[in-house]
Amino acid sequence: MKKIISLFNRIILFILLLFFLSNSTHAKKNDLKEMNLKGNVKSLREKSAESVEKFGKTQKGSIKEGVYVFILFNKEGNKIEENRYTSDGKLFWKYKYKYDSNGNKIEENIYYSDRSLYRKYKYKYDSNGNKIEENIYYSDKRLHKKYTYKYDGKNNKIECNLYNSDGSFDGKYKYRYDSKGNMIEENNYNSDGSIDRKYTYKHNSEGSIIEENNYNYDGSLYRKYTYKYDSKGNIIEENWYNAYGGTEGKYTYEYEYDPKENWLKCTGFKNDVSQTIKERKIEYF
Repeated sequence: MKKIISLFNRIILFILLLFFLSNSTHAKKNDLKEMNLKGNVKSLREKSAESVEKFGKTQKGSIKEGVYVFILFNKEGNKIEENRYTSDGKLFWKYKYKYDSNGNKIEENIYYSDRSLYRKYKYKYDSNGNKIEENIYYSDKRLHKKYTYKYDGKNNKIECNLYNSDGSFDGKYKYRYDSKGNMIEENNYNSDGSIDRKYTYKHNSEGSIIEENNYNYDGSLYRKYTYKYDSKGNIIEENWYNAYGGTEGKYTYEYEYDPKENWLKCTGFKNDVSQTIKERKIEYF
């Protein structure tokens, strides 16, 4: 996060952050819950376009590159396939997922546009359903990276260890939680034990992140983020602040919903100027 990134990519990163933090606690969620999707969703199509002002109204402009997504879910609410397309509709990346009888994701395969394998991820779990090992492989089956995880008595993820393909230690992440199981601190360490980054989080009563602070290796503040949500749990405001408390950017979001309370249209604004329009088509079982 060393530079300002696009509005759309910031939304994606924030969703991934929520996904990671929620996976750190003992409460098991399927992909629909992680994505804040309600009902028995079968598939999701999502496009993102630049927004333009015409005659005083916000309208869609050109389709943004690489942000046309199609996701297929199983009846248990987990993703089984995800396709990402270029703005002209050509396949860019394909993801396919496999699960065990307990609903744990045990394999993820990522393919190029020609459907040749790019990476393979394999996962192992303990008897409580906690992910304890993750192995990433090249297309030729050579090991690329390995991650191992440790948990406390409440099944909160408290440690992640990173290893290179030759087995050498590559770093460590350590996590702390509040009494409700919300992650409140993350410390990232280099292989020599020195601190690399530190993150702290504050949550609202629903467990959603309302404040995030990023610190440099020397403990100085790098950047601060604050978040607000609507009654349906979707983010409606995000503010960026620099180390001195100055505002670097404000992002707001407006939604239109279907009868299931899933949003079908999201308009994103940066500093009150419309930038992005995202539209969805949702199919239910």
